[in-house]
Amino acid sequence: MVSIKINDDLIKKLKDKWLEIHTLDTDKKITHIIIEVIKKYILNKGEKSSQKDQ
Repeated sequence: MVSIKINDDLIKKLKDKWLEIHTLDTDKKITHIIIEVIKKYILNKGEKSSQKDQ
Protein backbone atom coordinates (compact mmCIF):
# COMPACT_ATOMS: atom_id res chain seq x y z
CA MET A 1 0.00 0.00 0.00
CA VAL A 2 1.28 3.44 -0.85
CA SER A 3 0.92 6.08 1.80
CA ILE A 4 1.06 9.73 0.89
CA LYS A 5 2.58 12.00 3.48
CA ILE A 6 0.37 15.04 3.84
CA ASN A 7 2.25 18.00 5.19
CA ASP A 8 2.03 21.77 5.10
CA ASP A 9 4.34 21.96 2.11
CA LEU A 10 2.16 19.63 0.03
CA ILE A 11 -0.98 21.52 1.00
CA LYS A 12 0.67 24.82 0.09
CA LYS A 13 1.69 23.45 -3.33
CA LEU A 14 -1.83 22.22 -3.98
CA LYS A 15 -3.30 25.57 -2.96
CA ASP A 16 -0.86 27.43 -5.21
CA LYS A 17 -1.75 25.14 -8.12
CA TRP A 18 -5.46 25.55 -7.40
CA LEU A 19 -5.16 29.34 -7.34
CA GLU A 20 -3.07 29.31 -10.51
CA ILE A 21 -5.71 27.24 -12.31
CA HIS A 22 -8.55 29.37 -10.98
CA THR A 23 -7.11 32.67 -12.06
CA LEU A 24 -6.87 31.76 -15.77
CA ASP A 25 -10.15 32.99 -17.17
CA THR A 26 -11.34 29.98 -15.29
CA ASP A 27 -14.64 28.63 -16.41
CA LYS A 28 -14.02 29.02 -20.12
CA LYS A 29 -10.66 27.26 -20.08
CA ILE A 30 -11.68 24.42 -17.78
CA THR A 31 -14.94 23.88 -19.65
CA HIS A 32 -13.02 23.86 -22.93
CA ILE A 33 -10.52 21.30 -21.62
CA ILE A 34 -13.31 19.07 -20.30
CA ILE A 35 -15.13 19.25 -23.65
CA GLU A 36 -11.94 18.34 -25.53
CA VAL A 37 -11.26 15.39 -23.24
CA ILE A 38 -14.83 14.11 -23.64
CA LYS A 39 -14.65 14.50 -27.44
CA LYS A 40 -11.40 12.51 -27.59
CA TYR A 41 -12.84 9.84 -25.31
CA ILE A 42 -15.97 9.50 -27.44
CA LEU A 43 -13.95 9.42 -30.68
CA ASN A 44 -11.62 6.76 -29.29
CA LYS A 45 -14.55 4.62 -28.13
CA GLY A 46 -16.20 5.03 -31.53
CA GLU A 47 -13.05 3.97 -33.38
CA LYS A 48 -12.53 0.94 -31.16
CA SER A 49 -16.11 -0.27 -31.55
CA SER A 50 -16.08 0.23 -35.34
CA GLN A 51 -12.84 -1.74 -35.62
CA LYS A 52 -14.48 -4.68 -33.81
CA ASP A 53 -17.28 -4.73 -36.38
CA GLN A 54 -14.95 -5.15 -39.34
